[in-house]
Parts: sequence; C-alpha cells; structure tokens
Amino acid sequence: MMYTKLTVIIAFMTLSVVSYSQSTARATARVFEAQNKKLSRIVLVYETGESEVIPLEPFKFFGVDTDNVLVENQKTINKLINDMANKGYEIEHVNTTGEAFFYSLIIFKKEG
Repeated sequence: MMYTKLTVIIAFMTLSVVSYSQSTARATARVFEAQNKKLSRIVLVYETGESEVIPLEPFKFFGVDTDNVLVENQKTINKLINDMANKGYEIEHVNTTGEAFFYSLIIFKKEG
C-alpha cells in the first residue's frame, strides 16, 4: 500500500515536471544600435520560427542629435518589451555589450 502511494506520487511529480518544461516558449530579440543605418535594428524571432525586423535609427557618437536618436531608439525598444508582455512573455535574460556599437540580447519566456 505504501509503495503504491509512493509510486503514484513519483509518477505525478514526473508528469508535472515534464509538462511544465514542455509548456515554456522562448523568443529572442537581438538589438543592434550602430552608426550604420543598415546595422541599426532589432531582430525578433519567436519560438515558432516567425521573425520580424524592427528598424532603429543610426547614431553618431559626436553628432548633434545623438541624444534624440538614443531616446527614439529607447522608445522603440520599450515598445517591443511592452508588446511582448502583452503577448504573455516576460524577460528571462538580458545581455549587453559593445564599444563601437551596442549589441543586446533579450530572451523572452512565455509559460503556458
């Protein structure tokens, strides 16, 4: 009797872990901010393989409008984050690097 209960509990826990891991979806966004118009963009890829490219404005390190460009790009990035949240995603990880250009990787996770 005790072994039967233990077997049922272990089976339930195993099924719970397996179904939890299978119901997590991830999307990734690569954010490139550069002085080159062709390089300044967000590349977003969903777990389904669908993708989209969101353009960003290029900036100049010593340009007159650098602050305005960075603010506009930040608004675009912020809109992406809010749009993803509205689709049920939350940020799982962010990594940023760069000297001559800025590169960020954002990993979004969606449970369900």
